[in-house]
Order: sequence, then C-alpha cells, then structure tokens
Amino acid sequence: MPETAPERSGNYWTYIRWKLREPFAEWLGMLILIIIGIGSSCQTKISQGTYGNYTNLNLAWGFAVTLAIYISGGVSGGHLNPAITICLALFRGFPGRMVPRYIIAQVFGAFCGAAILYGNYKVALEAFDPDMKLYGTNASAPLFITMPSEDCLTADHDMTREVIASGILHVVVLALGDENNAPPGAGLGAFITGLTIMAIGMSQGWISGYAINPARDLCPRIFLWLIGYGDLVWHHDSWWWLNGAIISTISGGILGCLMYDLFVFGGDVSVVNFPGCRLREATGISKLHHMVRAVVSKNKQEDAWESKAEKGQSRSKAVAEQWRDQSCHASEVGSSS
Repeated sequence: MPETAPERSGNYWTYIRWKLREPFAEWLGMLILIIIGIGSSCQTKISQGTYGNYTNLNLAWGFAVTLAIYISGGVSGGHLNPAITICLALFRGFPGRMVPRYIIAQVFGAFCGAAILYGNYKVALEAFDPDMKLYGTNASAPLFITMPSEDCLTADHDMTREVIASGILHVVVLALGDENNAPPGAGLGAFITGLTIMAIGMSQGWISGYAINPARDLCPRIFLWLIGYGDLVWHHDSWWWLNGAIISTISGGILGCLMYDLFVFGGDVSVVNFPGCRLREATGISKLHHMVRAVVSKNKQEDAWESKAEKGQSRSKAVAEQWRDQSCHASEVGSSS
C-alpha cells in the first residue's frame, strides 16, 4: 500500500481502492480460486469422468491457488485463507487490526465465487441432481463443500487428518517466507504453494475433502443453504463444517507453524523465539511480575510493622522512634562539625 493517499482528482474510486486495496485483492483472488476449484469438481462429477478425473481435479485446485496468489500476492500477500491470516498474525507479526478485514474479504470472495459458479452450472446441476441431495450417487452438494469419506471410520479420524493436511500447508507457507532457509526466486512461491495443494489432495483428499481453508468450505455451504439444500448441510457428520473445516484447519495451521518455529525457524519475529523480556511482555508475565513484586513489598513492610508491634510498640510509636533517631543523628553530626 502507498504511504500517502493519491491525489483526489475527481475520481473517488481511486481513493476507495487505495484504502481497501489489500481486502480487494484477497476478495478477487478468492473469487477466482473458488470458481476454478469447485468448477473442476462440477465438470468431473457431472460428466461422469468424461471430462476429468480425480487427478485433474487436484491439478485444478493447485493451479487455482497458484493463479490466485499471483493475482493478489503483490498487494495483500496472497493469504486467501483465514487460517493462514490468523497464523501469520500469531507467528509472523501480521497486524492484528488487519485480520478481520482480510477474513471478511476472503469469506465474501468465496461466497461470490460459489454463487457465480452455481449460476454457470445451474442447468447441468438441476439435471444431475434435481432433488438437491447431500448423499447419494448423484448428490450435488459434495461438489461445493467438503465431507468425510463414507469409507472412513468416524468423523474424529477425518478431523485428525484435516489437522495434518492443514499443518503441512502452513509449514510450507512459513518455509517459503523464511529468508534463512531456502526461499524460492521471484514468483516461484505461488507455484510451489500450488504444488503443495496438489500433493495434499493426492495424498489426503479422498479422506476428508481436504478443506485446509475455512472460507473454501463455509461460504459455498452458506450459499447452498440459502438456495434450498436444507439444514442438513450444517448437521451432517457431527457438525463437520465447524469441527472439521474450521476448528481442525485452524488448529492444524497453528500446530504446523509451532512445529516449524520450534525446530527450524531462527528469527526473533516468532513468539517461540522471543527473548525472555519480550516474551514476558507479549504474554503479560511482566505485568504479573510487577504485581507480585508490589504485593510482596507491601507484605514485607507490614511484617516489619508487626515485628515492631510484637515488641510492644504501636505503629505510631515506631514512626516516632524512627524520627527521633534521625533527629539525634543529625544533631550529633552538627555538633561534631
């Protein structure tokens, strides 16, 4: 973002864009990511494999992430994921005041992308699944949202795998931004991130749908609910939308960042590597220390008064005795001189 606002030359939109440039970039990048990613799911499933397969689907999601980062990366950093935004704020000093506007932009971009994609495939989707089903061979809801595989044991196992997938993504993101590791050349970070998405999809995808992005699952889910897919989109698989696509992805991201900073990263920007005094300030321990010290000092003073009182002297008498001793000492000094 420029340090100074552009001159107001009659174009008010220029000023608005300058003020909201980063959220706009996140919104547009997320919009295109969802259109390409979910579009690949729709094309593969509706065509019954004629125009795609599972490998094509993972490639499409990976390239969608790559293109979205190229679109937004130079302006906003290309987070495109609420979990990444939160983790960068926790571990890399990303301004906390920017977190809400980034997440709002990402959520709104994903919602708009789902709406545009549904409009593009509306006729085909209605022919493929006229009943708007969540389960079944011709169910269309899984094309837009993530769901645990029916072949897996329980939703708890799927949530664990979602934690692992999200953790891998965040480890790679931090490694790409670590100048003391092996940072890629200009523009290669987006490509490597896309390859990471492909690798996660090809190794973890069928288990839980690899959400690894709360906005990617939540916003299409909201859209499906609004157009009539019913409340089951919220209740299925032990509230998967919350436990799997949101809590597990964010928890996995935090765990992945923590592991990278504990075992690899050496910079002092991470809370893991804060010096002792700075860590105490960041966690509030320094304030607690001052509070304890004040209480202890007060207790010591009270103990001294009680010691005097135990000898048969009141507090006022103790003060008077102390003042008299000081006066006598001053008189002796004056007479000796």
